[in-house]
Amino acid sequence: MSETANERGGTRITRSADVRPGEMTTVEVKGVGVFLANVGGTVRALRDRCSHEEAPLSEGELEG
Repeated sequence: MSETANERGGTRITRSADVRPGEMTTVEVKGVGVFLANVGGTVRALRDRCSHEEAPLSEGELEG
């Protein structure tokens, strides 16, 4: 997975097809761990850190 700038000013880090429904993965973008999860066909990206426990989200389980 490589990162590239997109037309909306964001950073493209992968193709949706690279994370299948029910799967999750992590990537690093500009030195920050990013958690990717495909929930119901939509890929969501979050900082890979739980705001309550300060633990990596990627070490948890995906529900939904």
